[in-house]
Amino acid sequence: MKNIKSAWLGLLIWILVLAPIFFVFSFIALFEAKYSNTFYPGIVVAGEPIGGKTYEEVLDYFGKKANLLTKNGIDFNISGKRGTKEITIPMFFNGFTTDKVVEYFSLGDWQDVLSQAYKVGRTGSLWEIAKEQYEVAMHGKDFTFSPLVQREPLESFLNNELNGFLSRALSAQFALNGNKVSILPETVGEKINIAEAADASEKKLAAFDTSPYNFVTEIDTPSISEKDLQPFSDNALALGRFAKLVFRYNGYKWNVDGDKLVSWLTVKQGNKIGADEHKLEDYFDRTINLYIDFPMHNSRFEIKDNKLVEISAGKAGNVVDIKKNVQEIEGAISDILLSQKNATDQSVDNLQSPITVDIPVAVTVEEPNITKDTINKYDIKELVGTATTDFKGASLDRQHNIETGVSKLNGILLAPGEEFSAVNAIGDITEEAGFVEEYVISNGKTQKEIGGGLCQLATTLFRLAIDSGLPIIERVNHRYVVSYYGAGLDATIYGPHPDLRFINDTGNYLLLQGKAENNKVVFEFYGKKDGRSITISEPKVYNWVTPPSTKIIYTFELARGKTKCTEIPHSGVTADVTYTVDYPDGQTKETNFHSVYQPWQKVCLVGL
Repeated sequence: MKNIKSAWLGLLIWILVLAPIFFVFSFIALFEAKYSNTFYPGIVVAGEPIGGKTYEEVLDYFGKKANLLTKNGIDFNISGKRGTKEITIPMFFNGFTTDKVVEYFSLGDWQDVLSQAYKVGRTGSLWEIAKEQYEVAMHGKDFTFSPLVQREPLESFLNNELNGFLSRALSAQFALNGNKVSILPETVGEKINIAEAADASEKKLAAFDTSPYNFVTEIDTPSISEKDLQPFSDNALALGRFAKLVFRYNGYKWNVDGDKLVSWLTVKQGNKIGADEHKLEDYFDRTINLYIDFPMHNSRFEIKDNKLVEISAGKAGNVVDIKKNVQEIEGAISDILLSQKNATDQSVDNLQSPITVDIPVAVTVEEPNITKDTINKYDIKELVGTATTDFKGASLDRQHNIETGVSKLNGILLAPGEEFSAVNAIGDITEEAGFVEEYVISNGKTQKEIGGGLCQLATTLFRLAIDSGLPIIERVNHRYVVSYYGAGLDATIYGPHPDLRFINDTGNYLLLQGKAENNKVVFEFYGKKDGRSITISEPKVYNWVTPPSTKIIYTFELARGKTKCTEIPHSGVTADVTYTVDYPDGQTKETNFHSVYQPWQKVCLVGL
């Protein structure tokens, strides 16, 4: 009897030992039988449950999405006051051929992610396999793709596309109309969070989401409203009718009458009337800054004996002290209002005669921002590229605009991977920014506009980028062949588009140096060469088209009957230039700049 009990006990022990093993084997066998050629249940890739699907099915499914993203990029629909702006961010820019020029994003090794997901529950020891299969069946397992977004170029791309689409927020301001002051109401603007849009791009790519992303612009509220200005209307009227400022510097003087002064007024912290610092800065840039003695100069460099040598040391110099001048103006405003006893003590109509306040222009010393220390900090060692164009014979207005534009570009540091936009770098083309009217070609006709002549800078920068071996993102040739550029290697800008854009893909900082002297524009890139070489073919010119007869444009700009011919005839032509960059790793990228120029007749202005 005792032996029988022992036998049963032994059998029970064996059953207890073997049962888990049998269960494990049975579980694995059933799993393998049911999912032998498919992903196990509970596997999720990029938010998509793929359990029970074959590897080929899943590969085909995500492969089609990958192809769409590669071919079509990421779509954004930006809804704002002016409707909906559709923006497509490409995976890479094809330039003027199918060769890849620059990458905005990549999908990463997504096929490896699928492979890892398929291997779950299929590798390791028997117990590890069983454990993984059980955990996947009970709790599931998520896999995500790891795309790479080049945020800086992508954000730059979005900013370029939205330039001119988003309405600007404008603060309310006073205006003097005769003996009355009025308030121009504020304008609510709109904005989008560019960083948020870049985040959205990463999320869409991680999910292989090919649908458009819908973005609604946010309200951009102006800092000063009509309501803010209303309590100071009497002050504004008093200042507009009876105040006059005279800025003085080194024997020069600039008169600011009531109209101008009133437009500068704003409300400051503590609910006090004051002067708008940004408007003052624009005014000084356009007037007084041009006469400042001993202005600051950045260092200039040149290659001598294969070394980067400082040929002109940076020097500290005088600049207008905006903050101190604002304080002086606000002090003058307070004194004038006090002397007139302000509009709260008596009727504005009974105020005293005009008061003129002299304000000596306050200056301060500014240190140069490009010196030998800058060069050392960013490992800038040598001349990477250079370009020169000639503007001999240009009008004084055109020369002025070229020199002003060069001054805004000189000293720009371009970070590795950063996209350069000529339109953005030059900034607002306004009188306040220092530009003057000059003839341009716009909408098929010659007309005077602020900033004419800046295409000289675009063409020189285009040639600089080519000489440096940089990928060109956007370039548009002139409407017709400009004699002093020739066909094939020119560029035009007219913000927001056309623009000239290129990428610093050297892996190092580039310092842009520019000068306009002796009727020449010279731009140089200093940095660190990476061994690439550049070849530019001679322009292949064909498809000549005879220009039409002379075009007459009647204008009030000239005296009646006076004729001034602004354009000479140009034949239409097509030009192709091949731009080849050979990289040290053996890669070669070839771009064809295809330029079609329209025939252009002689244009003469006749005074009405």
